[in-house]
Formats: sequence, C-alpha cells, structure tokens
Amino acid sequence: MSDTPDSDPPARSFCRATGLVFQTLGIVLALGTCCWWPITSCTEERLRATDAGRIIPDIFRDATPDQMWATLAVAMSFVSGLALVTVGLGLQHERRAAARAAIGLTALAGLFYWCYLGFAIFMFPAFARIVIASVMALVWTGCFLLAGASAGELKRHPPPKKSERGWTSRDEDDLRKAISPHSRDKTNP
Repeated sequence: MSDTPDSDPPARSFCRATGLVFQTLGIVLALGTCCWWPITSCTEERLRATDAGRIIPDIFRDATPDQMWATLAVAMSFVSGLALVTVGLGLQHERRAAARAAIGLTALAGLFYWCYLGFAIFMFPAFARIVIASVMALVWTGCFLLAGASAGELKRHPPPKKSERGWTSRDEDDLRKAISPHSRDKTNP
C-alpha cells in the first residue's frame, strides 16, 4: 500500500478528452472527404449533362436525387469535420459556448445522416450507400452523446472566471513565468 492518498481526476478532464476526440475525428472527416468523394463516384452513376448543347454537367440541373444526396453527404462530411475541429479546440480550452455549439453541430449532422440513411434504405437502396450512411449516423450520434456529457460536466464544474483580457488566472501565471528572467521568490516578485 502506498502512503500517498488517491488523487481525484481533474474536474473537467472528460471535457478535454472529448475535445481531443472531436479534433481527431474532425481532421479525419475533413481530410477523408478527399478519399470519400472518389469512392462515391465509383458507386454512383456518372453525372451527365441533360441538354444536348452542354458538355459539362451541372449538379443542380442534371443530378438525380440519389446523386444530390451523395453530394450533400460528402459536403456535410467536410464542413462538419472542420466545425468539429473548431468546437473540439473550444472544449479542450473548457469554453462553455463550445460545448453548446458542439451539441448543436452534432445534432444537426446526426439528423442529416439519419435522414440520409432513411433515404438510402427506402428510396435509393445500394449497399455501399447504406453502410456509409449508417456508420456516419452512428458516429454523429456518439459525438452528440459526448457533447452532451461534456456540456453537463462544464455546467457542474464551471471553469475559472476570466480576467478582463479574456484569460484565466492560470494563463496569466504561465505568461508571467515564461517572460520572467529570474525565478520567482520572495525578494523578486
């Protein structure tokens, strides 16, 4: 047995860990979109111009509904991945507004992918589309649950008050230590 008492984990450690998970997942989603786009072009019918005089197709005029949904899903993956990186950074810095934004973002993205899954199953059935939509819907649902737990933790254990410059007292102490040429003692305040 050790003589040291058991130490409690820091008050907002789950929130910081969720922020790290969100940042990692957001980078994977945003950068993975460049791989997902070509994969969807292999599973979808090729987009062709419907007018005889045009050579280049227009996504808004020539796309079928399933192609439009796939395009929206890829765009949603990229944009929500970037937004997830942003709210993840805010959660790591224990910002309550970031927790509320994370709930809204994950709810919106999760709702979109659950709708996309419904359309993929009932309107445009294709195995790859159903698998991708179900994985994304489950991932965003998990992110929504993590965001809600982080918001609850920040509500139960609010971060320290900010100074007038927007920094916490811990940030100010770190800055003072970093710019001080001498060690802090009683003779050198």
